[in-house]
Amino acid sequence: MCHGRPRVRRPPGTAEAGRARVAGGGAAAPPDQRAARVLHPGRPAHPGSREVHPAGRPGHAVLGTPAHPLGGGVERDPEGHLSSPNNNPLASRIWRSTAEAMDQRSGAWALEDLLPAPAAEVVPFDVDWVFSWVDASDPNWQEMFAAWAPEEASDASDRSRFATRDDLKFALRSLELYAPWIRTIHVLTNCRPPEWLDVDHPRINWVDHTDVFEAEHLPTFSSHAIETVVHRIPGLADHFVYSNDDFFLTRRTEPADFFHANGIARLRLEPYGIVNGPATPGDPDYLNGARNSAALLADEFGRTPVRLHTHSPQSMNRTVLAEMEGKYADAFTRTRANRFRDSTDIAVTGFLYHHYAFLTGRAVPDGGTTLLIQQNHRYARLFAQLLAAQDTGQLSKYLSVCVNDGRGSHDNADWDAQARSFLQSYFAEKSSFER
Repeated sequence: MCHGRPRVRRPPGTAEAGRARVAGGGAAAPPDQRAARVLHPGRPAHPGSREVHPAGRPGHAVLGTPAHPLGGGVERDPEGHLSSPNNNPLASRIWRSTAEAMDQRSGAWALEDLLPAPAAEVVPFDVDWVFSWVDASDPNWQEMFAAWAPEEASDASDRSRFATRDDLKFALRSLELYAPWIRTIHVLTNCRPPEWLDVDHPRINWVDHTDVFEAEHLPTFSSHAIETVVHRIPGLADHFVYSNDDFFLTRRTEPADFFHANGIARLRLEPYGIVNGPATPGDPDYLNGARNSAALLADEFGRTPVRLHTHSPQSMNRTVLAEMEGKYADAFTRTRANRFRDSTDIAVTGFLYHHYAFLTGRAVPDGGTTLLIQQNHRYARLFAQLLAAQDTGQLSKYLSVCVNDGRGSHDNADWDAQARSFLQSYFAEKSSFER
């Protein structure tokens, strides 16, 4: 049981927040706010940053960054250079001549100031985040669902697919805590905004289905249909991360966790193949969507993809999606017209995009570890392990966790209580997106 326990929150990776180590030893010192402005104009330094004093003077320091931290143990080598033991990708060694030249400036300078322009490996473009979201407690949504729901129950119309426990609130908290670099967060939905959300927040874009769907295809209750219009969101950045509202980041991230600096997307594919055979009514909808997508790619490229994308945030490119819609227009339109998931669908964000982008040289399998938790797993133990790691300040080995409903999970009271308690404990701090 993980609910009902008092906790002192310590975000992973920030166990030594607020402390800085001076090269060659010395007392801890608070981060220099002038350096913070150099490092991230307009926002404070990351609490895990450290500073190193190249000339031994407190007023002159180089500040590490979250992407390029100067870990404990930075010291001068026999030749007088500053060396970092953590194999820093930006500069594991600062030459003495470099440090002396930089130290002529007043105040502190950031590690990135070593270079005349950003390093080639640093992602240079904006990245947005897109959530698809539904609130089954919305009376207007309930009325629409009742009018269109098929009489015969199926996986596509299972109410657990539309269950919510304020997942969006906690997903937004995870973004503010672990991905503050995201430019704009788009919420794609056919529901009213939740009362707790500040829809006037400058980084929130509330997108109604009517903004991206043709009128004849509405209302829709199909995630496959919604996936076919994501690239139509007004103002969407070319590079973005697509996510359901049950995906939560669990550690500090950077744009490079999702994209290479040259724009290529990082894919998080399952380690096993599962997609084979023809689409068959009665088989899982996600599998049939992948099968139909694989058939399209096999016809065009003579290659058959077999691996699903993990239940995790998906790195995507708007231009590639628009290109795919033009190329597979019939399949996009057919899927978009189905109000509930159907065996004739394609799975755009779950399968087709990733393999199309890979086969055209715009994505590679290369991503962090993720965790899927469902009601048929040992969920109490998994929730407890994640909370215990956070309590001790350990950096999570998972980039994200998916607390996934389905298969009647809305009727499982213990699952619901455990999931709610985990989210409330792991993401306890209110975000700026809340009223």
